[in-house]
Amino acid sequence: MNFQNKVNELRKKDILNFKTNYFMNKINNNALYLENDNAIICLTQDRDIYRLYFAFINLFDFENILKQLPFDKKISLEIITKGELDIALYDCVNKYIPYETTFNRMRAKCNEILNSRMYNHNEIQFATREDVNAIYDALNAVFFHHTSHLPNKKELLDLINNELVLCVKNDNKLASFIVYKPEGMQARFDQFLSIDKNIKNTMMLMDYFVSELKDKKFKTCYLWVDIVKNKPAQLMYKYYKFKSENLNSFVFSKLI
Repeated sequence: MNFQNKVNELRKKDILNFKTNYFMNKINNNALYLENDNAIICLTQDRDIYRLYFAFINLFDFENILKQLPFDKKISLEIITKGELDIALYDCVNKYIPYETTFNRMRAKCNEILNSRMYNHNEIQFATREDVNAIYDALNAVFFHHTSHLPNKKELLDLINNELVLCVKNDNKLASFIVYKPEGMQARFDQFLSIDKNIKNTMMLMDYFVSELKDKKFKTCYLWVDIVKNKPAQLMYKYYKFKSENLNSFVFSKLI
């Protein structure tokens, strides 16, 4: 099935009532589809879960498809919207796939991000190929793959080879690290993990990261932060002058 064609068909049929969470996301060849005249759902496997993408022009018809979801599969979906999610859509999805959390997108102009340049950066280094397993295991021990879109080992190795993973080590053991990606003139700040919970290392690494952004002439940097379960991180990013863009990702997950 060509999911994009069906999405386009629904959009043309009733643009005023059209809703979707699909924006050219990757879909596997063996994806599962459920559809009727006014709605379609795609379930595509990503490791041990199925990511759900939808498009519909009638909420009642969309719910009729949700009722047919396979109950033996782990399913997660995200709905990105400005401000709050439409309550009718929230209630409809929540009946079948429970609401889990909300991520908020924050952004900062790189020349405005707080950066003291007072720290000794000699302890900062780029991660190496030998760090792949340690970083991968640390990410998956702390973050949830279905909400944080964690890199697999191959993707992580590519990031390391491109010097996009910064880290601090104590006695040759990983203490903290940052993973980011360039997107043209902006940088996407993906993961920041302090394994040893050392405030000095955390501030030093963040300070160096900001220096990297400025030295590489990025104009802006953005990130997604869990505003329900990770308020300390949200406060830290505010300290560094990141500001909310009022763009939220509402996550629903059925993890049986």
